[in-house]
Amino acid sequence: MKTYVWALYASLLLYSCGANSTNRQDNKEDASTEQTQKAKKKQGLVTLDVTKDYPEKKIVLQDLADVKYIPLETKKNALLTNSTAMLGYVSDSLIVAFTLEKEIVLFNGDGSVRSSFSHAGQGSKEYQNIIGMAVDPKAQEIFIVDYLLKYRMQVYSFTGQYKRTLPIPFKMILGSILDFSADYLLACDRDVDQKGISNRAKPYMLLSKKTGEIVKELDIHFTKRMSNRLSKPFGKNQTISAALAYDPIVRCEDSYVIGDLSADTIYTYTLQGILSPMLVRTPPVLSMETPKVICPDFKTGSYFFFDLVDFDFDFEARSGFSSKYMVYDYAAGKSYVCKLVNRDCEELSCGLGGGSHTNTVWNTTCYLIPSSDLVEQLEAGKVHGPLKEIAAGRTDDDNPVLAIVRFKN
Repeated sequence: MKTYVWALYASLLLYSCGANSTNRQDNKEDASTEQTQKAKKKQGLVTLDVTKDYPEKKIVLQDLADVKYIPLETKKNALLTNSTAMLGYVSDSLIVAFTLEKEIVLFNGDGSVRSSFSHAGQGSKEYQNIIGMAVDPKAQEIFIVDYLLKYRMQVYSFTGQYKRTLPIPFKMILGSILDFSADYLLACDRDVDQKGISNRAKPYMLLSKKTGEIVKELDIHFTKRMSNRLSKPFGKNQTISAALAYDPIVRCEDSYVIGDLSADTIYTYTLQGILSPMLVRTPPVLSMETPKVICPDFKTGSYFFFDLVDFDFDFEARSGFSSKYMVYDYAAGKSYVCKLVNRDCEELSCGLGGGSHTNTVWNTTCYLIPSSDLVEQLEAGKVHGPLKEIAAGRTDDDNPVLAIVRFKN
């Protein structure tokens, strides 16, 4: 399940949001329009009361999907965290990720390291930091959102060759960028202050891959918008803040699910540019004293998985953002608190939020399994099936194991 990471900052407030990217492959891998329309006719618009108590439903991942495991090779210049936010692209033949040391790493489909490069620095062809990444597999280009004070994206080839710089409009914080088409990136501006003021009434947009210009603004409009962080004064002229890490855009089936913290409606956005409401929440999020926010995780067939999060943080205890993992079952027309388990190791948490990092294979997503947790469960005799053999070859310090999930319907 998705983990919500909080971070504390003093003095000048800076925060990093996990960014996802989604990519198009050959047409043979795209979901058909017919499949999509059938699914939509069956599902319709859902209304969810976030204040209700819902029963629990256990779902075994293998009952819905085929799961493939890829042990990512461990090398000095290719050490990954256990967060899917560090992934930029996942397919059967290529995995692109970045490290805390700002190294871009390309893995082969079997998990072996293919190559890596770094252009971290202050120069015009370099980047200070990575707060977002998108990958275009056809053009073999990697888009890196630089440190927010630079307001730019740097574009490199798969071999690390600098190709161009794309300017980002002033004060825009691209917390999410995704590969949308041959010409465009789908992006979200997260620039919101604590008073709910944003420079942009329509923060979801298509950007040109060639110029970085805004080509189209999606018709998702806000007069007031929530920030993803909570703050309070700390000392003299200082601020302490807790940030909720979430992905407002997730690639599911052959469309995108868009769920902004401030929105009472969750939308789907197709490759043909059609924006449709998918779920309406009640009561309105901005009417609640302590908001309960919906963070989309993945949508597949008869199920929509999401997190329901209490947008609250105790700065004294340094804890908060408590959440319930939920599922809406379209077939039953009901919502549940979801216990999603992997049959190969039920003690390890699993989630589907890596959907924004996958290619456009129908109903495919991924998540990361920390090797240290896997080794611990193996020693306890709780790892089974194909995962057991992989676990036997891992150590606590190894890179995580990538689980690729392909749903059967």
